[in-house]
Amino acid sequence: MNITKIIRFKTVSKATIKMAVSVIACSILILMNCSCDKYPLSETYTYSFENTLEGWDSSGIYLDAPFIDWVVDVSDDISSDADYSVMLYLNNITEESAVWIERYFNLKPHCRYNIHVEYDFASADWSDDSLWTIITSVLPATSQIKASYQEDTGNRASAEDGFVWLHKSYDFIATTFASGEIYANIGVYGLPETARTYYIDNINITFTRYG
Repeated sequence: MNITKIIRFKTVSKATIKMAVSVIACSILILMNCSCDKYPLSETYTYSFENTLEGWDSSGIYLDAPFIDWVVDVSDDISSDADYSVMLYLNNITEESAVWIERYFNLKPHCRYNIHVEYDFASADWSDDSLWTIITSVLPATSQIKASYQEDTGNRASAEDGFVWLHKSYDFIATTFASGEIYANIGVYGLPETARTYYIDNINITFTRYG
């Protein structure tokens, strides 16, 4: 009688172990699927800046010198989408100052991304002389943050046209580090020395993972 009980106990134990292993395996698969769901292959973020900066921060470089006046904030002066945009104002007296909006995005760690950035940019710079430079950068967050200079701020219009909305589009490739963060900034570099105002609206950023 005792031997039979022992044999039955061993049989039940093996079945229990198999069931436990199955449950663990299923749990791992579920967790893996959840992880994949957390990091889609492609994701797009859109910003129209209605009343707020919508998670973007104002920043720049060489803005601490005396008498440098600058403003980066939401404005209802003009817009290309809805009622508000972001105004970039800088009175540059140092030949090195720049202002921009910046934001961090949480993506999958250690992955390579194609990043497509597009937005509307309003400029009143009609002449081909004394143009400033547009900044648009996308980098892993732990990299040394640098401004990537793209093209001039000319609107290719005439003086009487005032501010003209231009559609800007840039593509980048970046590989995330352990944090999974990607840093983006959009703004202007102010050279030659003068005071200028620009506007940004309707930002669309698409991250597509391929590694």
